[in-house]
Amino acid sequence: MPFPDLAARLAQVRLLVFDVDGVLTDGTITISGARRWSVTDGFGFLLARRGGLKTALCSGRNDPEIEARAERLRIDALRLGRMDKGAGVTELAAELGVTPAETLFVGDDLFDLPGLAAAGVAAVPADARPELRRRADWVLSAPGGRGAAREVIEAVLRARGDWERVLAEFTGGGDD
Repeated sequence: MPFPDLAARLAQVRLLVFDVDGVLTDGTITISGARRWSVTDGFGFLLARRGGLKTALCSGRNDPEIEARAERLRIDALRLGRMDKGAGVTELAAELGVTPAETLFVGDDLFDLPGLAAAGVAAVPADARPELRRRADWVLSAPGGRGAAREVIEAVLRARGDWERVLAEFTGGGDD
């Protein structure tokens, strides 16, 4: 993590906002329009909910597949068809009752730059565009669609002190 105060900033996060293509997916869309979604990232959203985090998606695409995935994952709010990610992130934070400082945004491409600037913590997958990696507070070790969301969720839960409680729900209270 590039900034020494990042752990303290992650501890304040209450809302996680994710771009979709290139963050929750590997950026591949087939001719039929289908995307490849990570089950590991999907399970992370369950962990986020159990840890008391709010989640949202902000995408330039307005696509029924994204809506269906969001419903399946029980995402709290959506901003689809939004090219202005900065406004989208700001609106989502207001809608869900959090401040910008309590918001973390994950984006991977140039359209996401305003979203990164609008959030208290800006994170990008390992394979994000260089312009975003240079501006991010946190360059993740995982690429988009292959664990980036899960990496964010677990790190925020750990920083907030919620990880052991969430883990105990799966281990019966003991250590793993």
